[in-house]
Amino acid sequence: MRVRKRDGSLQTVIERFGKGVHSDYEDRMINEHIDSLMGGVDAAVGQQRAMPLVRGGQDAGFAVVELMRRTRNRIDPMALVEAYAGALRGDGAASEVLWGKFGTSTGAATADGCRVLAMLWESAWSEGNGQVIDDDLLAAVPAKELIAFYSDQLFVPSLPLDEVARILRLGII
Repeated sequence: MRVRKRDGSLQTVIERFGKGVHSDYEDRMINEHIDSLMGGVDAAVGQQRAMPLVRGGQDAGFAVVELMRRTRNRIDPMALVEAYAGALRGDGAASEVLWGKFGTSTGAATADGCRVLAMLWESAWSEGNGQVIDDDLLAAVPAKELIAFYSDQLFVPSLPLDEVARILRLGII
């Protein structure tokens, strides 16, 4: 496929059909529409009841996998890439095209993610009896320690959703 680049030249695109979609969607579009997005997220989060708490890492993992499934159902990845490719062919500025097609569903997915994150934190606090921990024992964890923890690529490998669900059911992670 040949697409017209912003400078007017043509570029042949083969294996990199969606190259750049992450930065235009996750950075540029979000940054350009942050006030609208967050206004909608605030309203949506406030209209929803709290989610039922989960117990244990396996149930928390399933809750995250279900969030990813709901997000994938709200925002079809291929439709997103195709809209992006259309913008590159001249249908408009990519971030504006993406916002027009996916802004509402992005807000809904973001609100859903906020609710799930709040539920996970509350579940961990409840299961860990956080309410009985002396305030003097609660302290911030240095950023470097947190980064080292969640940057461990072997802790939970990146897998397709169906594979993650299977592994969670088996109790491997």
